[in-house]
Amino acid sequence: MRTWTPEQNILIENNSTGTFVLPRVAVAADAGAGKTSVLVERVRRLSTDKRVLCVSFTEKSKADLEERLSEFLHVEVYTIHGFCGRIVSEFGSRVGLSPVFRILDQDESDELFYRAFEKVYRRIPPQNVSHAADRFFELC
Repeated sequence: MRTWTPEQNILIENNSTGTFVLPRVAVAADAGAGKTSVLVERVRRLSTDKRVLCVSFTEKSKADLEERLSEFLHVEVYTIHGFCGRIVSEFGSRVGLSPVFRILDQDESDELFYRAFEKVYRRIPPQNVSHAADRFFELC
């Protein structure tokens, strides 16, 4: 059985009624600090009648969570981009957003930014570079 640090134990501790002392948590820590292990332990201690949402920031951590939580059918694992994408897809039409979209990767995002910047720059030539950036962000 694993030994938890006091900080980790607070995150996974149940009270006398079987519920978590901290019902919802967001964990931020350095690589290798045990974030994934703590999250997996929290899920193990939950009753299976509860639905669980796990959100990570990277594809790597998402894959690690999915692997470790594969036996728990009541758990959904997303990256932050994937979760936000699901919300926009399911509910975006309520605020006028199209449900048909995709998330740009970093190269596509950079290319789109530079193309937009170039269009603004050509339309309204700046007095200087600082003015160009200010003008671009005013229009965004």
